[in-house]
Amino acid sequence: MKFIVHWVRNPGVTPHETNRRTREIEALRPGGLKVLYTWYAIGEPEGVGIVEADDARDIAVQIARYGNLMRFTVTPALSREEWEATLATVPEDAPL
Repeated sequence: MKFIVHWVRNPGVTPHETNRRTREIEALRPGGLKVLYTWYAIGEPEGVGIVEADDARDIAVQIARYGNLMRFTVTPALSREEWEATLATVPEDAPL
């Protein structure tokens, strides 16, 4: 399943500190967790990524490794094609 992961660097944590720690942490990434894309906000301490995982616990483990560096929001996601296929199974009069 795919997930949208939004992160915000905690106050007082420098970009250099997060960059250094990220290299260490990414080497430990669970095998079932694949990062598909990442984007970084220009001039802001935040970003967003799309990750794929068979088990959400792999995401939880990776996030826990960031400790006090960042805050995260994780949201399950579907591609447009997946959403349209799902929507096709829902009756038109269903409240969405």
